[in-house]
Amino acid sequence: TGFGSAPMPDDLNLLETLLYDAVQREDYAAAAELRDRIGWLSGARGGDTDWRELGLPEWLSDWLGRLGYSWGTRVQVQALRGLTEISGGQTRHRDAAIVAPTGSGKTLAYLLPLLRRFSE
Repeated sequence: TGFGSAPMPDDLNLLETLLYDAVQREDYAAAAELRDRIGWLSGARGGDTDWRELGLPEWLSDWLGRLGYSWGTRVQVQALRGLTEISGGQTRHRDAAIVAPTGSGKTLAYLLPLLRRFSE
């Protein structure tokens, strides 16, 4: 992220700006590190639940790992659990409107159930 041995800042506004810049530069390793720091500082981290435990196929879980997303934010975990219901061997998909602050992971929260559905 360009901090070298200096500690990463604790200012959420600065971190969000740096995250935006890293994504624009397509520096996804830096973006993942910044996202993790923002999640830790804001309490947005969804926990240590593995992507596969949330019902994502292996290829998608591996892809997320390569991008540096080792865990989901709270909104992503809730979306994966709430937008798809598996009952009696059948999958039922739900519509949703997700309201959460900027940087909480809403875009990926919408995309993950869609990408999972492509595997069905």
